[in-house]
Amino acid sequence: MEFRFFSSTNESNESMQKVFNANGFIRSGIIVENLDEDDPEIIFYTKKLRA
Repeated sequence: MEFRFFSSTNESNESMQKVFNANGFIRSGIIVENLDEDDPEIIFYTKKLRA
């Protein structure tokens, strides 16, 4: 069985984006409403297999 784990960070947080990329997370989408003004939230996910 496969699980997907989601997390997010602001577009301005380049350090956290590098952490996601270094750990195999894939950029999945952007939320631009109802969060920090002028700083969209970027959604990342990774797939993990259940042992």
